[in-house]
Amino acid sequence: MIGAERFWSLHDGGTTPSLGAIEAARKELNIDLNVIIRPRGGDFLYSDLELDIMKADVVAARVAGADGVVFGILKADGAVNVEQSRELVELAGHR
Repeated sequence: MIGAERFWSLHDGGTTPSLGAIEAARKELNIDLNVIIRPRGGDFLYSDLELDIMKADVVAARVAGADGVVFGILKADGAVNVEQSRELVELAGHR
């Protein structure tokens, strides 16, 4: 895809693409499509509001045809935030 960096904010390390971008990619690709779930650039410490946004994005990505999602959530000490991660994994489900 020419100009894909405009859809995924690669200069920020990648952020969640729009619903339209996911749908367009699904139409063009015949391979598994795993979508990044990241509401903003910067660190991977997310507020409750950002986690709610990520949950909605997981559901929307799956409805739009994504085969899976990719995300990372940390605690302030750098450890994986297992509790928040588990919530997103459960929403993502299996295909």
